[in-house]
Amino acid sequence: MAKKARPFIKWTGLLGIVMPFLMIGFILAAISQAPWWSLTDNSISRLAGGPDDRPFYSARGAPSILLNAGLLLCGVLGTAFGIGLWRSDLFDGGWGKTGKGLYIAAVVCLYLVGVFPLTFGDIHTAVSYTLFILSPASMAMMGIEAMLTGGKQRSLGWLLVILAILGAFPFFVIWPWNGLAISEFIAIVPQTVFAIIVGARLFVGLRPAVSK
Repeated sequence: MAKKARPFIKWTGLLGIVMPFLMIGFILAAISQAPWWSLTDNSISRLAGGPDDRPFYSARGAPSILLNAGLLLCGVLGTAFGIGLWRSDLFDGGWGKTGKGLYIAAVVCLYLVGVFPLTFGDIHTAVSYTLFILSPASMAMMGIEAMLTGGKQRSLGWLLVILAILGAFPFFVIWPWNGLAISEFIAIVPQTVFAIIVGARLFVGLRPAVSK
């Protein structure tokens, strides 16, 4: 499983499993309080307000507070999960370590999206775009690591690469609607699957994926 089966690493795996469901729950709770919000015309970030709205963290009342709280909480949980993954011997070759480093950077960006909601303007846009770039890139690199390992890990590697592609492609498609929310929800699905699979490996102690 993890190096010396450290309990910290085991329990960060559980955080990885729980984190995406918490984030989805906070998003849905925010949507339930925002009758003005449109799935086809807005981004998820719009729940927190627009670039000219104030105050920064509660511009739209309950939706803003719920979304920002979810981003901050899940950013912390995701960072703990990423650190546990880094300290484990999963994906521990060159490609895998790079992927694990990018994953930690991605979940830090998730936290920063909560620190700098859309009310902050361009800085929010920068960290949001970085998040949706780093997340599939990290999955792809860990997938390549698993593929290089060979054997039973090859199928895991292919799965992670496919998840990475699914996480990136929505932002390269010209959709018949104006908002980004649907693309963002599509991208969240492979990220969730990744967190569940890898979190479970850390938690229950499955064989690591390390290239030779």
